[in-house]
Amino acid sequence: NPLHLAAWLSLWVVMALISLVEGAARQFYALREKPFPVADLLGSIIRVLLIAAAIFSILRLELGVDISPLLASTALLTAVVGFALQGVLSNLLAGMSLHITRSVLPSDWVSIGDVRGRVVATNWRETRVRDLQGHLTILPNSTVASSVIHNLSRQTPMRRHSLHVGASYSDAPAE
Repeated sequence: NPLHLAAWLSLWVVMALISLVEGAARQFYALREKPFPVADLLGSIIRVLLIAAAIFSILRLELGVDISPLLASTALLTAVVGFALQGVLSNLLAGMSLHITRSVLPSDWVSIGDVRGRVVATNWRETRVRDLQGHLTILPNSTVASSVIHNLSRQTPMRRHSLHVGASYSDAPAE
């Protein structure tokens, strides 16, 4: 059927365009010797969403299929998966936020809540901090994102130091 062939060809053209744009963006950053700002997982999620949008558009525009039931079932499936994976998704979204803002990076000395130490590794689920005693603390990213983060490695030109000087009341102020 020529209609199905046109729809199939449209899908492959859209997928080729998505790959071409992504490849050009990655090449742009590689030529400037800078890391690509979009993490692999986020890039995969964006790619899947674009392909799904292309499929729905092709079904509707090229084939004339009513996609309302498909969209409703997709929304229902998303809600069920969202509720089932609520904890995992909160850590994932917090991890994405932490990676985008670069609040904590490996080798940073930080104080996150009651935990103080050096960041050993970060990923989209957890942040690993080794304290001064050598213990490794694994913090879920949702905890890190909701805590006050003191990044001791990111210095600012203004700082305050406290000096404690012991003196007796019998000592003269000039001494």
